[in-house]
Parts: sequence; structure tokens; C-alpha cells
Amino acid sequence: MTPDASRVTGDPLARAQEAVQDALTRLRDAGAPDEVVAERIAPRRILGVRRPDRLREVTRGWRLGVVLVTADGGLRATGVTFRSGEPAHSAMRSRIAEERLELQRAARRGRIPDGQTVNVGAPPIALEPDAVTATSAPLLLRDEVLLVRWARGADPAPFDRYLEEQVALHLRPPEGAGETPRR
Repeated sequence: MTPDASRVTGDPLARAQEAVQDALTRLRDAGAPDEVVAERIAPRRILGVRRPDRLREVTRGWRLGVVLVTADGGLRATGVTFRSGEPAHSAMRSRIAEERLELQRAARRGRIPDGQTVNVGAPPIALEPDAVTATSAPLLLRDEVLLVRWARGADPAPFDRYLEEQVALHLRPPEGAGETPRR
């Protein structure tokens, strides 16, 4: 669909909601594996002592590029993604590796099962005019066309086409995708 054709068919936000519902139906019907969408919970202090954060599952969803389609038909921006499990112990770690280890620990404290792909810090995206005109969101409304900022520095793409392409890639990944290269 060209941006001009997109303008003719009505409200771009209503079309985006339809595209999200269509993606959800296709992913569910295909039995595509979903992922945990979690939020970080800071527990109450006990006798003034701060306890460590934990992660709490808020929903499940499918990561489709820079957006997550949730099981309840919602849309979220992607956040940090990691695999839950026993945190590895290493003497030499970068700051990013330390942050991932802490997320794995928080997932265990939140009783998220090992081996799950977890998305945390994934803010909901409201398909409303004010929400899609913000400069930090992955979606923007320009000239009555809903666009997605799919990569830093790249031209935004029409959201409905982007979502369709991401669902197709999720359901039929290219040969060799996800395989670990042999050394």
C-alpha cells in the first residue's frame, strides 16, 4: 500500500488497530511462540532495608521488530530483551553484561521460568493522535499516514506494511536465521 492509498482508506489509527488485530490472529493461528512482557517491581522496604527488584509478568506478546504485539491486542515499544535463566558467573564483565545479569536475577525473583524470552521496559503505545506524534515513540503520524521508525537514521516506513512484513518474517524466517554459526 502506498502512502497515498493509505490516506484514502480512512482513519490511519483505526487501520493500525486492525493491522495489530490481524497480526495477533495470524500469530495465534500459526502457533507462533510468544514471549514474556514484564515490568520491574521495586519491593517495599522492610525495616528501612531495600530489597532487590523483581520482574513481574504483565502479559505475553510477540516481538515484531521495534514493536511488541501483546496477547490482549495491545501494542508496545520494544525494551530490553533477554533470556531468563541461571545467571552466569564471570570475573570479567561489561556494564551491559552486569545489567543483563541483574535482569536475570530479577526474573528469577519474580518466578519467571528459565528459558523464557523476556521483554522488560516495553512501554505501551496508545494508538491515539497525541501518542503517535511524540518524537520518542517508534510510531508517528505524518500527513494522515501512520509510520514506524524502524531503525535510527532510516526513513520511517508505513506501519501496516512494516507489521505485515515482520509477521511474515516471524512465521517464515529466512533459512539459517536463529542458528548459531559454527566456528
